[in-house]
Amino acid sequence: MFEWLSGLPLFDVAVMVVSALVALGVLIAFHEFGHFWVARRCGVHVEQFSIGFGPALWCRTDRAGTQYRLALLPLGGFVKMRGESEGESTADGGSYQDKTVWQRMAIVVAGPVANLILAVFFFWLVLLGGERDLAPQLGAIASGSVAEQAGLEEGMLVEAVGGVPTANLSELNQELFHYLGKSGAIEFAVVAPNSASRQKISLPIQSWLSGQEAPQPLQSLGISAPYRLDGLRVRATAQGSPAQAAGLVAGDTIIAVAGEPLSSAENFAAQLAQAAGQPIYLTVQRASGPEIKGEVEKVAVSAANVLHDGQSRWQIGIEFTPVASYPDALWRNVSYNPASALLRAGEQTVQMSGLVLASIGKLVTGELSPKNLSGPITIAKVAGDSAQSGWDNFLRFVAFLSIMLGIMNLLPIPVLDGGRLVFYIYEAALGKPLSQRIQQVAMQWGLAVMMGLMGLALFNDLT
Repeated sequence: MFEWLSGLPLFDVAVMVVSALVALGVLIAFHEFGHFWVARRCGVHVEQFSIGFGPALWCRTDRAGTQYRLALLPLGGFVKMRGESEGESTADGGSYQDKTVWQRMAIVVAGPVANLILAVFFFWLVLLGGERDLAPQLGAIASGSVAEQAGLEEGMLVEAVGGVPTANLSELNQELFHYLGKSGAIEFAVVAPNSASRQKISLPIQSWLSGQEAPQPLQSLGISAPYRLDGLRVRATAQGSPAQAAGLVAGDTIIAVAGEPLSSAENFAAQLAQAAGQPIYLTVQRASGPEIKGEVEKVAVSAANVLHDGQSRWQIGIEFTPVASYPDALWRNVSYNPASALLRAGEQTVQMSGLVLASIGKLVTGELSPKNLSGPITIAKVAGDSAQSGWDNFLRFVAFLSIMLGIMNLLPIPVLDGGRLVFYIYEAALGKPLSQRIQQVAMQWGLAVMMGLMGLALFNDLT
């Protein structure tokens, strides 16, 4: 299951682990600090503030009697308040249960709100250095594709999708995501090259990409990004794979297959399938830095037929990153002052929150495959990749992870903050709390649901 890990350089593994621990540690600490800060403002005595679970690696107690702990297992945290559990002694005052239902609501939502505030802060830090993204311009259109049949052409600029403006390529992809699993049509508002007039083009869809693992909206429509593919950089090789047997190692860059320059990763896969296990020659440049350089070699490799999701695929067993370049004219650069950067950071946080909520909704309805649910291993991999690609990308990743943590905790599942909030809304509406028996049963149900989701996410990571 961990062949990809054994193929990674030791430095990449170290960066992956450290980056994940830093990201999760900061997010968990800020989340719990939200609960802690509001609890104290409401006059609740906080007995423990812990980052992590299990045996304490470090702890100290302040004058107010709060013990701060750093525990062995950094996969969560908690704030223990006096009187939080049924039957606890509250003779000394400062009891959580003695507070009004509105104060308890404020304490519960403070953690998720703290995560959203942290996301705004991280986005703001990044935006102080400006924002750089690609224009929403269409690249090559695949012959016979839905995009070609509808009339889309290479070089067209997409100004809106479904009436929602798309200022850059990232926003174009975000808007297309909302159509996953839908039927009907996607309306593109486009401007053709050397033209100032806008035209609307509709692309018909039917249960679009419903239930697919790792859906690629643009590619499925037959649209390529407007880049030039310079090669496929090998990040890792699977143990015992054809790539490893052929001598490919992390850092190599595949620049041609059977003497033909690469046009896309999909074309590379198609050429492997066409060879059907027969030796095929890859033109490889040996490299270790960010640029393609070094000696050029021809390497013969025979793909293996691998069964994946009930389908057989010809693969050589590599994890790769496309090395691509974009025309300078397509880059959009925007500068911000501290105030405008803060407004834009808030806007991005709202957009990402909407994207997370839409993802959850599509998972529940089956429009998005549960195989897209990721766990700690995927988080660690993405954390490591973003950290190595620059501090700004790492901060953006941590901001998005903070949003996910905040939104997920607000879901109405008992054991989460959102579940407790539902209990308090019931209490506020009817003037009396939900019975302890019902709350206990709901908590057990919620725990089972969360364990199931965590198990599924970990299974997806491993497979």
